[in-house]
Amino acid sequence: MKKLLLCVVFVVSGCASSAYESGWNAEKTYDVFHECAQTSFSPGFYFPENADRLVSMNLLSKEEAAKAKSHNVSVGDRECVAYAAYGFNVSQYQFSTNTKKQLVSRSVSYTCDRTFVECPGKKITIADGKVISIENIQK
Repeated sequence: MKKLLLCVVFVVSGCASSAYESGWNAEKTYDVFHECAQTSFSPGFYFPENADRLVSMNLLSKEEAAKAKSHNVSVGDRECVAYAAYGFNVSQYQFSTNTKKQLVSRSVSYTCDRTFVECPGKKITIADGKVISIENIQK
């Protein structure tokens, strides 16, 4: 029984650890993605009312929701803006961790055949809950 309890405590505390003082980690970015990306579930369909819903949930400001609705993401934006702009239709995920296996950054790639992004697509890198780079995908 003691071994089982010790394992559960280790797993729970391991999930909550963060490389950042803000507490941003894999669990938080996962939760933000699954809440904020509900603006688009399939190519060609965008639901702007879901961006407005994120304002009432304090996940976006009105200005950020307007940026998301126009698919305009900038370096420095909160990660929710990027997810709300392009939705669930990610073509590739990449995760970078440190030696303690804590999430350091997350990259999501969106392609124009799957979402509202200029062709051929964009790779958005997020760290500590903010967009830190936006790269055009090369063919």
